[in-house]
Amino acid sequence: MLMSWCVAIWAMDDQDQPTRGGDPVRSASRSRNGRTAGASSRAPIKGSPSDCQATALQQSRTTRICERRTCPIMKTNKHKTLLLAKSQGSIISRDLVRKYKYSPATSRSYLSHLGRQGLLERSNGHYALTEKGHSRIRYFAIFGCRRPGCPLCLGKLGHLTCPNCEHRITRQQAKIRKQKDYVLVTYQAGVYCDQCSALILDEAQAEHLGIRFEE
Repeated sequence: MLMSWCVAIWAMDDQDQPTRGGDPVRSASRSRNGRTAGASSRAPIKGSPSDCQATALQQSRTTRICERRTCPIMKTNKHKTLLLAKSQGSIISRDLVRKYKYSPATSRSYLSHLGRQGLLERSNGHYALTEKGHSRIRYFAIFGCRRPGCPLCLGKLGHLTCPNCEHRITRQQAKIRKQKDYVLVTYQAGVYCDQCSALILDEAQAEHLGIRFEE
């Protein structure tokens, strides 16, 4: 469970969809005959004035091409889409069109993409969260989804966020509490929220992140 919840998530690829078209920076480096643009038959000595001039010229050409050919900005967001599936129980492509202004083609493709990742399961045309999808939502709630600009994850970098009350503590401040047995309840070892006492990470998850026991 630890490997599937923590290690695999850290190694996941959060690119929601491949961008359309080629990389303008790479495209700029090739001319019509297939040779590198701006490169001479004899490479200049690194660090020489001619080398600096060639680098500046290449950067200028690349900047102009990037200004003319702007890469499309992806609107898809895994975090928001999974939360919508959780709140509604199941979703269809029209829900993404209505809620997040995706195009119909993007909505269908993106739901299929999340299904292939094992986060959603399709049944009778509807997509519902899988167990892996629920675990991913909890992970996003604690660590953030690492997608730049996600409004749900701003300020989470370098912190642990309580999934219950959203109180945040730095990773340096986080400590593992030892197991405590009371008359009616037993608190397992783990990292707990300072505000609401909810469990954030269990002992195995915390130790994997290098968090130590409290003294």
